[in-house]
Amino acid sequence: MTQHSLRFLLLAFALVSALAGLPRTGLAADIRLTPPAGSGVVITDAASNTVRFRVDDAGGVRMPALVGSAAQDSVLCFGSSSGTLGSCAAGAITGPAGPAG
Repeated sequence: MTQHSLRFLLLAFALVSALAGLPRTGLAADIRLTPPAGSGVVITDAASNTVRFRVDDAGGVRMPALVGSAAQDSVLCFGSSSGTLGSCAAGAITGPAGPAG
């Protein structure tokens, strides 16, 4: 191997190594977490002191940080078939009429 070929090979290797460390924003996808059986997924604050969101093994969802948080001006509903959270459909939060008077 000549001196020129060796330099080119080393330069190519260095370039590929440097590019391998760059973020790949074009390859972004959902993050899939699969905990062991009987475990859940927990999202905490930056200090890992406060649980913000927890999904247990049975699919139960808890957001303990909501307790004591500031009141908001709208209601949150979920799709019973998909579980999607979103705004409530018109009439979704009305109940039966109460007694007159």
